[in-house]
Amino acid sequence: MNFCMSCGTKLQPEWQFCANCRRPVETGGSPQEATEATEAVAMTTDPPEAPGSAVPQPAASAPAAAHRQDSSRAQAPQGAAAATGATQIIETGAYGQAGGDGHSTPPGSGGGDGGGSGPEGPAGGGTGDSGRKTNRKAIILGAVAVVLVALGVGAFLFIQNMIRGGAGSPEQVAEKLIESIETKDAIGLVTMVAPAERDALDKFQEEFMDKVEEFGIFEAAGKVGEDSVEDDFDDEINLDGITVTFENVEPTVTEVDDQLAVLNFSSGTVRLQIDPEQTTGAVRSGLEASGEMEPVDETADLAELDIEGEGLRVAAVEDGGRWYVSPVYSTLELVLQLTGNERGSLPEPTEGSGSPAEAAQALVGAVPGILESGKFTDLGKYLMSYEGNAVHYYGGALDEAMEGGLGTDVQITANTFKDADRDGDRGHALIEELTMEAEGDAVSLTADCMESGSEKYCRGDSGYVMTNGSFDSEATMSAFPQLGLSSVKEDGKWKVSIMDTTTDLALQWMDTITREQALAMLDLARSEDAAGTMTLDEETELDFNSAGYAVMTLKLEEDTTLQGDDDGSSYSSYTVYSKDGKEEITSSDELFADETPAGEYKVVIFAGKEWADEFAEKGNGVQHSGTVKLQEKESPAAVDFDSFMSSRAKIDGSGVMQYNYLTLDEFPGPTEAHMLNVPEGTDTELLVIVEGYAGAWEKPGTLVLTLDGKTHKVPVSNDPEELKIPVAPGTDQELTVELVKGDGSGEEVDYTLEFVEK
Repeated sequence: MNFCMSCGTKLQPEWQFCANCRRPVETGGSPQEATEATEAVAMTTDPPEAPGSAVPQPAASAPAAAHRQDSSRAQAPQGAAAATGATQIIETGAYGQAGGDGHSTPPGSGGGDGGGSGPEGPAGGGTGDSGRKTNRKAIILGAVAVVLVALGVGAFLFIQNMIRGGAGSPEQVAEKLIESIETKDAIGLVTMVAPAERDALDKFQEEFMDKVEEFGIFEAAGKVGEDSVEDDFDDEINLDGITVTFENVEPTVTEVDDQLAVLNFSSGTVRLQIDPEQTTGAVRSGLEASGEMEPVDETADLAELDIEGEGLRVAAVEDGGRWYVSPVYSTLELVLQLTGNERGSLPEPTEGSGSPAEAAQALVGAVPGILESGKFTDLGKYLMSYEGNAVHYYGGALDEAMEGGLGTDVQITANTFKDADRDGDRGHALIEELTMEAEGDAVSLTADCMESGSEKYCRGDSGYVMTNGSFDSEATMSAFPQLGLSSVKEDGKWKVSIMDTTTDLALQWMDTITREQALAMLDLARSEDAAGTMTLDEETELDFNSAGYAVMTLKLEEDTTLQGDDDGSSYSSYTVYSKDGKEEITSSDELFADETPAGEYKVVIFAGKEWADEFAEKGNGVQHSGTVKLQEKESPAAVDFDSFMSSRAKIDGSGVMQYNYLTLDEFPGPTEAHMLNVPEGTDTELLVIVEGYAGAWEKPGTLVLTLDGKTHKVPVSNDPEELKIPVAPGTDQELTVELVKGDGSGEEVDYTLEFVEK
């Protein structure tokens, strides 16, 4: 059997030309040379079926074609087409090959400029070794190029699909979901989430983590012993110590349409095993906080884990030719089960708007009609397809609730937006003027202000509201970001996105927060270094920062019960921590603070109304100082309530009144005893307020109080009665209280005790 001396193709006896390379058949060629040639081209071509058959295509043509058919899923690297074309020119060498000018040339034409020629062309006249070696090298190089292109395209598609996540079908979604859970593949789980939901969250998380790093939040948390904070914000989900195993799970798939499928897990079992001692990070912190540190090993039937034994429902959505899990749609599927409503269907796609501002105006302009008709699902026409589809699928429950409309005539008399930021296919529009009227009341909005009647609130330059202190609604409104709506461009048109709007508003708000404000909101102000030292009973001038707090050192020479001396204008609260800030010792919020032992402490003091007023005017540029004094607390007159009903507390002279109850029945009985603590120098009286319980007294009874050997009586009737009893300074004075029945009915009494100034 002969082989072509040029390309190594096996020759048939009757052939005069090689069917592969069209070279004249030579006899007496070396078998070794033929074998080498055959091996060189085995990678790229198959033997022809018969003389004159179609020239085989390169090995890369099949994947290349598949790639072209699936161009919506991925784009081939720019060099792929060129490399494939070059391979075809070298390898074919027959009728239909491309010449140097890129056009097909018949055999013998000699090709174009620089192109490979046929056997009768100028470049193909000879049959010597030189011609054979050149062609063999070209064939080998061509084969290598084909393999590299095929591998490159395949790798590109694999990597891009991995980045895009998802699966090729709803059935594969179910398989990957179970596999990712069982193997604790956190990345796999994340990439199974629909991009429309994942992208908005990723965008926020990325910028949020940038802020966390910029502000040094983890370092601040670690400084005061909150090491778990970094674990809570860790990008990776750590599932150490947790094992989930599925057995005999065969989910059923219901394809609602070409964009939605519902996976129903109603067969098989799931086993959850948790070894708390092996968990780490946020999981460990959560278990410790809840006190759930006992091992868990539970197995449950999936059919019993949802509504009426129907199993777990998971919604899968199609996006760009791939299928993904949708947490939002899955939640709405659960609502569908709970309400018993039918799932809706998708209408014909609607055209969007020419700009983000026009899209926002269109949505807002449709609101009165939606409220009047009660058709909430009409809102879906104005939302990006992913969110609009959800409204159409699952909005039936709201349509039912709004049936017949809300019965309120809402009119929009002004509705203009202006385009703001754009980033590719995403844009944001701010409210320029929006006025809504309903039942004679009107609300007007701009991006920065809201006006209703005589009230007008405008945003400031900071989203911060002091966490310690009490501010009115104006201060809260000033923290809002600029009001607007975000839109997404689809098929050249813009539609509003609720998810993007929420994300953009959150990011705008976050951009207005300073490092000091972030520390205050995360209860990490105590991580700051002290700016100076405070001395007990001495006024100290403090500089409050953009978050309204100052950090100082306090040294106590002896055990002291602390209190502030202020009317609330200079400071609103203080907290005393250990020197390193890790342990809270006491604060101004404690009504019955214990003594603070002698030592050195860190004190965080939050400013009061004066700072708040200046902050409202100047925002983050506020520079405010105030005078604060911490002093030893004077012990007021107090009552130790020893009865079962009220032993939980001790009252002082702050105006707090303690409820007490007596009955002639067995519980709690007709008598009680209390100890009075009245420090020297205290000038107070004991106020007693008495009232019969539940209006059951027809004739008065008597509450008899005995103090310091003296008896005081208060009538008990259906109306409150008061009596003030003089109290002499001195501690451990016993007060006894006894209920005495009157001539008529009545067996129970309520009474309170309070120290008041004379």
